[in-house]
Parts: sequence; structure tokens; C-alpha cells
Amino acid sequence: MSLRNMAIYENPLTAPPTFDGSPLPFVGSAATIQNGLQLVCSSDTNFQTRRVVTFKSRAPSFDAKTKTWSKQKTSFSYVIPAMVNDAVVYSTIRIEVETHPAVDATILDTLLVGGKSLIFDSNVLTFLKLGSLD
Repeated sequence: MSLRNMAIYENPLTAPPTFDGSPLPFVGSAATIQNGLQLVCSSDTNFQTRRVVTFKSRAPSFDAKTKTWSKQKTSFSYVIPAMVNDAVVYSTIRIEVETHPAVDATILDTLLVGGKSLIFDSNVLTFLKLGSLD
């Protein structure tokens, strides 16, 4: 499935692996994103509070002077705008992955699984909601 036609499940009770319920459809926006792609939730009718996902990718590059590679960097952000006191406010989550091009794919897989586990860990969720380090 292409990013350009993705759908996400917002309800944790209907999120994968069950895929019950209806996903939110996302389609390409008119915005130009350097090295990236922006999608909007096509079921949101108010453009001020339309959910947005932005993907970016930077390929690694080789520096001939130092004979070293830069890291590949991929990221996405998910923004949910809301009207609060007659103003639009934005709640955002950003995920970013940086890897060296010489790193074995199993390390990247381990990194991604670990990151996914952190996002769903109850202690980490409490930290993200409240900012508490204890």
C-alpha cells in the first residue's frame, strides 16, 4: 500500500492487528514538501481542523573529503488541529529515524520494534500525556 492512499485507525481498540472498525482515509494535499509528502484526512470537512500527516526522507550522502557517510533520516508528523476558545490549536506527534547506511537491516528492524514498543508502553504513555519523569 502506498503512503499516498493510506488509512489509519485512531481508536486503540480497533487498531491493528484486528483492523475492526473504519480507518480514516488520507489523500495527497496541495502542499509542496521538500523531500516529502503531505496527506490530509479526506473525511474531515472543515479545512481548519483537518488532520494532516507529513512524511519526509533524506538520503544518506558521502563526503569525499572526510570519507564518511551521513545518516539517512526519515520522519513523519501527525497533526490534529482543534478549535479552542475560537482559535485553532495544534496537537502533534513526530517520529524520526536516523540510520547509518552501513548498519545491518536487522538493527533497523530492532530499532523500529523497540520504538513501537515504547510508544505503546503504559509508563511511556503516562510520560507523553503528563510529562512526568517519575
